[in-house]
Amino acid sequence: MIIDARLPHSFLRNNWYLENELPEIEAAKSGKPFIYATGEVTVGWAEEKLYAEGAARVMTMLENDPLEIYEFHGVQHTYKELAKAIKEATGKDFPVQSVDLKTYQTELEKTNLDTAQINFKVAIQKLIARGALSEHVAKKDVAFGMTHEQILENNVNNENALENVLGMPLPSLSAQVKDLITNKPKYLI
Repeated sequence: MIIDARLPHSFLRNNWYLENELPEIEAAKSGKPFIYATGEVTVGWAEEKLYAEGAARVMTMLENDPLEIYEFHGVQHTYKELAKAIKEATGKDFPVQSVDLKTYQTELEKTNLDTAQINFKVAIQKLIARGALSEHVAKKDVAFGMTHEQILENNVNNENALENVLGMPLPSLSAQVKDLITNKPKYLI
């Protein structure tokens, strides 16, 4: 409909908000084990505010011929690397465990999460382990929307799209974790 109407537009697809990992980051910060079931598969984490700023910048470019589709993502990292970034950002030490999905679920069942939350977290880990957020997503791994390959085929200028739109390199993962867990003043509007 948007394309048929010939309205100026861009479609944006984000990888994964770092905020999605906040419960795990907070738990690790308090010394609890950092457990994941994704192996060495990577995720393109970035803070939500970086994705939001990128989207706002694209909206202001609509009259200046932006790309039709943007694939926004942070630098690809494994969960093991995320754990290292948490340790760097917090100065805290905690156990890091790469486990299978069954063990991951068993560990979650020991927490105060309800069954629906546990099932959701397990499903997300399963998708990530299959590569749904990796740099090169296979067509079979994404059942909705465009695949990573389709986006790249149509947009050869999409490499580092978020950094390009923001006009700067993204902060390191540990700097983003530190920013995320730092108390900030609340403003009333």
